[in-house]
Amino acid sequence: MKTSVYGDPKWPVVKSAVKVLTPTSIEFKLDSECASCTPPVKQQEVTRLTLIGNKQLEATSDSYADFAGAGHTQLSYKGTLRPMTPDELSSIDHAVEHGGKLLTTINSKQPVP
Repeated sequence: MKTSVYGDPKWPVVKSAVKVLTPTSIEFKLDSECASCTPPVKQQEVTRLTLIGNKQLEATSDSYADFAGAGHTQLSYKGTLRPMTPDELSSIDHAVEHGGKLLTTINSKQPVP
């Protein structure tokens, strides 16, 4: 399992992990920090993808950010993902390549349980 993480370079990924939960479900964790933000911010994002059909994934994503003692914010998302059309994929690839920088690559050879 291999993927790349793109984003704003002022939010470097300090820790990343991927875990196979079941033969049809995986979990990605990303911890990032913005030391140049005022106040400094630490963020964790946990995304779970579960195969629910031949061409569908259930996706849940929870993100939590702590503003160095000045409060926090939390965001949760749940939805269903489907394969993209070539035009959709090209549009997203273009936006990612021009709007963000490569922050880290996750490359796990963890076997499926």
